[in-house]
Amino acid sequence: MPYWEATVNLPAEMVYHAILNYVKAGKFSKGAKVKRLMEPTYIEVEPGDAAFGERVKIRITPQGDRSQVQLNFDFRGVAAVWLALFAFDLVALIITHDIRALIGLSFAIMILIMITGSMVGRYMDRLSKFLSFVEQTGVIPEFKKEAEEKLPADVEALYERLIHTYSAVYGRDVRMVERKIRSYMRTGLSREEAIKKLAESEGFLERAEK
Repeated sequence: MPYWEATVNLPAEMVYHAILNYVKAGKFSKGAKVKRLMEPTYIEVEPGDAAFGERVKIRITPQGDRSQVQLNFDFRGVAAVWLALFAFDLVALIITHDIRALIGLSFAIMILIMITGSMVGRYMDRLSKFLSFVEQTGVIPEFKKEAEEKLPADVEALYERLIHTYSAVYGRDVRMVERKIRSYMRTGLSREEAIKKLAESEGFLERAEK
């Protein structure tokens, strides 16, 4: 069952290109990445605020001059975190017989549910309003593509060093680096500041004096 679906009085080709432009312009989610396309019926997006690799899946079904649009979410990354938390707390409970382990698990799961629920509501609302606008006007809006923040050379070098370190030392690729950068950015830091913060946490920079 999709999280959200609607019938739009527009042909599938138009709906597809309207949504794709909307996503690429950063209006659906700042920093969103298109991960998979199947014109004119499918768009898969990784939101810019995805903490655990969440995906938004938009399916467009042609119905003559109309289209059915369905919105689904892939929360497998979140589910993996839930299972890891459950396993950790179960082991802690068996070893310590401390009921606080279950309380901690419940609290962590509640936070994850709030995060995923907020994401679902946010993107359902954005897509619904955007398609309503396109349906009413019959026009695909033209957006300026989201400009990527140009980094100073020294920060770019730090970024490359982080990628190299995570690949060579930790056996993890650029996605882990980007995930940590986005985590810092959600606290209000710019991308440049987030890269510096991550580099500092890895010992690449001298820590600021307290």
